[in-house]
Amino acid sequence: MADWKPGDRVEHQTFGPGTVLESNGQHTLVHFDDRGRKKLASHLVVLKPLTSPALRPPPSQDERREPAVPTLTGTRRAVTGAPSSIDELIELARTKVASENSLYEFVSSMRRALAGPMHAHVGVLSGMRVQQFQNWLLDENPNWQLTDAQLLAVMRVEFPLAIGQVHVGDVDTGLKQIAGIRANYNRDGHSGPSPNSRGLPPSKSYGTF
Repeated sequence: MADWKPGDRVEHQTFGPGTVLESNGQHTLVHFDDRGRKKLASHLVVLKPLTSPALRPPPSQDERREPAVPTLTGTRRAVTGAPSSIDELIELARTKVASENSLYEFVSSMRRALAGPMHAHVGVLSGMRVQQFQNWLLDENPNWQLTDAQLLAVMRVEFPLAIGQVHVGDVDTGLKQIAGIRANYNRDGHSGPSPNSRGLPPSKSYGTF
């Protein structure tokens, strides 16, 4: 186990580059540039030293202790410059995601701006679980009319640590997963009440990009 100190720049095979916040015999807390904060077991974690500076400094101790900000269904820690609600995130996706490159750039920049999730399967801004959030997003999309790429971007930002194919990997795979989620939603509401049984229109695509 390496003797890491706060401020050390490191790289993890899965989570990429980050900055050590604290480290002891039990755990090592790292703020990853694209994934936010993650607590790792010190005796298991494998980190490599880096010399490159952080693209965005990790939140200070005071920032990590700022009061929680109310959101649609829960709370999150305030981070300067980040969207403060799921509605703001959706509006940003509508205006910024229009191509494959812009989708990657949007997801990366939002992951850097937002505080790390408390749980891999709980949304950073919405506080919803993955399936609940996907259904809610498709329930409301007739009002927003997000493209499939914009839906994909929002899902990836909301769940930066989820490992399902819709959350990681190339854009083509992600877009196919969006189509599958829509088909399941229209058929049986993801093993729940279908949109039709709830008086809602079936989900349709508003374009790829």
